[in-house]
Amino acid sequence: MIPSYNQSIENYDYYYYDIKQVLDKDNIIKCTTEIMILDEFILKNLINEDFYNDNKSDCIKKDKKDKYRDFYYSLLCSSTLLTLLFCFNLYKEQNKILKYIYISYLLIVYLLTYMFYRKLV
Repeated sequence: MIPSYNQSIENYDYYYYDIKQVLDKDNIIKCTTEIMILDEFILKNLINEDFYNDNKSDCIKKDKKDKYRDFYYSLLCSSTLLTLLFCFNLYKEQNKILKYIYISYLLIVYLLTYMFYRKLV
């Protein structure tokens, strides 16, 4: 039996965390995305096709934003660690070419971090 649109909304709200937990247990390595959760709802016949089509684009946008946020935080942490490494280790050395290469590398990493930050905002 295919549920109505209102029943699909109720099922989505009621079963969301249960299905998310099941998918989290099944997917040990990869993360659980919103579109995977929505696909699982349609496979179990808890939502209808209209509800699926209406929410599919929102789920894809949310997954994309989560991906950008993850990239941003990873780049922010790595750039901070690299800067600390530069401040404590390479600053004392006398090799200027290595310093310039490392500074240019840091600028590229900070530029990428800024680009991901702009995508989040």
